[in-house]
Amino acid sequence: HLTQAVALEPRNLEAWQLLGRACTATGELDKAILALRKAVELAPEERRSHYFLMLALQQAGNKEEAEKHRAVYRRLS
Repeated sequence: HLTQAVALEPRNLEAWQLLGRACTATGELDKAILALRKAVELAPEERRSHYFLMLALQQAGNKEEAEKHRAVYRRLS
């Protein structure tokens, strides 16, 4: 349903965040990272998107990019 939500409303930040979090929880890290990057693109100053993307990137083993988003998250907090 979340995939349908972002297809119908591609500028819906919350839907992208939820899709990313759901995919992270189910281990679909590539999908999660794509969704959360879209959330960051839609609202770069929304700190939660950076946090959720950081978690997905950490799980995927991309520590360097995860650290960049952690820094942005902390700056926006």
